[in-house]
Amino acid sequence: MKNKSKTLAENALKNAVSISWCGCHKIYIALNQEAHDQQVRYGYHGFKIDPDGLGNISGNPAIDVLLDWYENSCGLRFINSIEVKNGTTKFTTIIGQFEDENEE
Repeated sequence: MKNKSKTLAENALKNAVSISWCGCHKIYIALNQEAHDQQVRYGYHGFKIDPDGLGNISGNPAIDVLLDWYENSCGLRFINSIEVKNGTTKFTTIIGQFEDENEE
């Protein structure tokens, strides 16, 4: 992952409740509990972010987990934040498909 993309992901993690991965190319940063619960229902592999405000998972930086997932994803990989309010799901692109490959 390029520096610009890593910075975008780190910034998104500041407000995260959890992160999840489909195991192939879909990586999500859940911004509220409802979004986290949705990802669990979908069966995505994920981790809750520690409530310490430091963006950690069990004391380890969440960005490290995100980077590992990203590097081990197929070429269609992307990272989106996700928020669910009143039954409506809002996706925001953090790193779009193929964006990181063209970054200088």
